[in-house]
Amino acid sequence: MGRSVLSVFDPLRVIARDFTGLCRVCGVFTAARWLFAVCATGPSCGRAGNLQPADRKLGEGPFRARSEHGAAMLTGEQVISGIREIWVRNVYLRRGYLEIAPDAVVVDLGANMGNFTLLALAHGPGVKVVGAEPNLALNERFRRQMALNGWADRVALDRCFIGGRDGVQQELLGNPDCSGAEFLDQEAFVKRHGLERIDFLKCDIEGGEFRLFGPESLLLKTTRQLAVEVHDHAGDRHEFIKMLERSGFEVGQVMHLPHDCIVHAKRGTTRGSRISRGGVAGVPAALPICGRP
Repeated sequence: MGRSVLSVFDPLRVIARDFTGLCRVCGVFTAARWLFAVCATGPSCGRAGNLQPADRKLGEGPFRARSEHGAAMLTGEQVISGIREIWVRNVYLRRGYLEIAPDAVVVDLGANMGNFTLLALAHGPGVKVVGAEPNLALNERFRRQMALNGWADRVALDRCFIGGRDGVQQELLGNPDCSGAEFLDQEAFVKRHGLERIDFLKCDIEGGEFRLFGPESLLLKTTRQLAVEVHDHAGDRHEFIKMLERSGFEVGQVMHLPHDCIVHAKRGTTRGSRISRGGVAGVPAALPICGRP
């Protein structure tokens, strides 16, 4: 009996949290439209195991998203999914554990269509972002979003792979949108963009993080704060966390999910910080109907 009750109420809690968050980030009207879409697509969401069918029903926008630091206009295919994950749930900054200063240098590896880059740029007019994304279609959507906000001059985007040629990266070469993307090692990437310091590094490169980062990694040596998606198909998440700690990072939070996790870390020491092995407080280790996102 208890399990059946949880199977019903866990998704409802996720929906309620995202609805409340969308009210805060995009306004009551957009949040109400999304909630109506959730009701209308309930069976499809149940079969998919996430809320993306409802997200798609809202279309490509544009939608205005705001945080306590600033606002941006977001548009593109399934853009509400990105807003829920990055702006509402704040999966990379974790409600202030990590911060982006108004003059920060940010690196976005696996920049996708630019939803995190926009969140970073909204922190202040002095923020600069260097991104890497091999998918041509996503590059175009990324640049469209930067132009929509008038922020193209604060961004550099490489159409490239970073993190090796094996695994998922090699498979992606079969995708026409990824064909022709260059492979850059981190030394070339750092030199190309003159990255003397990285105030915040976000990484989601589908398993390439295990090859890219290590104790001698130039990117790690240059980085002060990072949020890395660690994919279980490519390596051991706990060994990756230990590597970061050996490299001088304090790992403060780990958002554990069934097939990957997001590790939040920064240099220096903070009293009372801890790794949450079962998920971040307030966020279940696995989001049952919500998935990611």
